[in-house]
Amino acid sequence: MTLRFIATAFRRLFRAPKVFWLAPVVAALGLMYAYTFTARLGISMRLILREPVSAAGAPFYYGYLASLAGLIWAVGAAACLFAAACVRRSDRDQTRRDGRFLLYSGLLTGFLAFDDIFLFHERIATRVFQLTEKEVFSAYAIIALVIAIRFRRTLARSNYLLIVAACALFAVSLVQDLWPPAWLAIAKSSKRTLLEDGPKFVGIVAWSAYLIQTSLEIVRRWHGEDQRVERGGRPGRQSASVGAVPLGEDELQRGD
Repeated sequence: MTLRFIATAFRRLFRAPKVFWLAPVVAALGLMYAYTFTARLGISMRLILREPVSAAGAPFYYGYLASLAGLIWAVGAAACLFAAACVRRSDRDQTRRDGRFLLYSGLLTGFLAFDDIFLFHERIATRVFQLTEKEVFSAYAIIALVIAIRFRRTLARSNYLLIVAACALFAVSLVQDLWPPAWLAIAKSSKRTLLEDGPKFVGIVAWSAYLIQTSLEIVRRWHGEDQRVERGGRPGRQSASVGAVPLGEDELQRGD
């Protein structure tokens, strides 16, 4: 019984897409590389593997909202990518276009999460790639604008006020960060931080809320299309859910 259970487990493992069972292997290799690299630099692995608050011995509440913002970014990105994977084989052009919108939005949001968590625009871009913060933010803005123009029909069918509000809040935070007004420079530290980072945090929530809502709407529309195709299937044919070629919209409307 035990051998059969083990054999079944391994059979299922190797039948799964390679990306799933290779992920732990890649993670282990990455840890080995990190250990070798940090050893050469004289950096303790404790500083790499442990949470920054624990490693620095700082109070537990340090960076709470910053960590929460990273999680919210990640949730929005995951919702987009999952929904894009669901609808990528739809038979309708508009649904496939919606799926590409979710894919590109999810990738952009995932990179924004990476930026926020690992301080890409503040440390990595400036020190490793010799880029200024203005150049990095300009690149983000251009990518977002290209996605908005390319998929304007998808945006027009969605609750776009949320994403407009998010972009406006990001702009407020960015302007105060890059071109702080005189009154902000003399404000108290807590108030200055709230006015700079507060709009950004609310914008992240609005951005991810928009992506989650839009992902749900697109998946629901796609699921409804699948059900209509199955109900419109002709006798003697396989339903669309088991691999038959779905009927076109005109044919569905005419019926049998």
